[in-house]
Amino acid sequence: ASASNDTADTLWIDAQQQCGWNNIACDSGSVTALSLEGIDLSGTISTDIGLLPGLQQAYFDHNYLFGTIPSEVGNLIKLNVFDVDHNALTGTIPKELGNLIKLVELDLDDNKLIGTIPTEFGLMINARELDLVHNQLSGPIPTEIGNLRNIAVLELTANNISGTLPTQLGELTKLQQLKLGNNSFTGSIPNEMKDMTSLSTIDLRENSLTGSIPSEIGLMTNLTEIRLEGNDFTGTIPVEVTSLQQLRILTFDCDMLLEIHQDSESPISFNECEDLKGNCIACRMENNLCRALCSSLW
Repeated sequence: ASASNDTADTLWIDAQQQCGWNNIACDSGSVTALSLEGIDLSGTISTDIGLLPGLQQAYFDHNYLFGTIPSEVGNLIKLNVFDVDHNALTGTIPKELGNLIKLVELDLDDNKLIGTIPTEFGLMINARELDLVHNQLSGPIPTEIGNLRNIAVLELTANNISGTLPTQLGELTKLQQLKLGNNSFTGSIPNEMKDMTSLSTIDLRENSLTGSIPSEIGLMTNLTEIRLEGNDFTGTIPVEVTSLQQLRILTFDCDMLLEIHQDSESPISFNECEDLKGNCIACRMENNLCRALCSSLW
């Protein structure tokens, strides 16, 4: 049968037959990888997936799968990649995924998942990438997220996740990309985030965050992108931002102010409610902040 006529429910027959199929890798008769991405696969993911104890990589992304993620996936203790993004999966995220202590990459983005992020995610201590973007998740970020000391990418954009940003985020010292935009977060940016010195991207736009931008942001010297617009921050952008020599993108609400000093010249006061383009003309592009603020205009 062609891939478009197969369903995920018909994939599990016996080891010998499975190992002869395209898109399936085996080792000594044991299925180790399912590379089923983008082949117009429809149907549901069978609970029998839990009967593949040697499975290390499962790619189901960019298909037409629906139904829930079976809890039996949590039986796959050798699994290091589970990718089901860009499908139509529903229901909650099974807490049993926390059993996957060898998991490096979890991609659940662009589905219709509901409920909260399981606290059991804190058990996935080898995780490096966690992508839950564009679902319908709610509730807070569990404090157990601070256990993921190896994580480099945490993407939760475009859900309805709420509550305050947990101080435990500051324990993710290897994190490079933090994308939390378009959610319902409240409260202030925790000072503990100053320890996240590996960050290159921090995206907090379109939430309900309050308070001032911590001056400690200047300690995150690897930052290339900061997105803050669409919140209720007060005060000015801290002058410490001027120390971020690698910064390329900086966005913030137009009622906030940032002063850029250029040698002995008068400082330029950036306020996006006013003449941003005029300020950009006055701002020398060799200045890293000028580039970050004006890159969209040139």
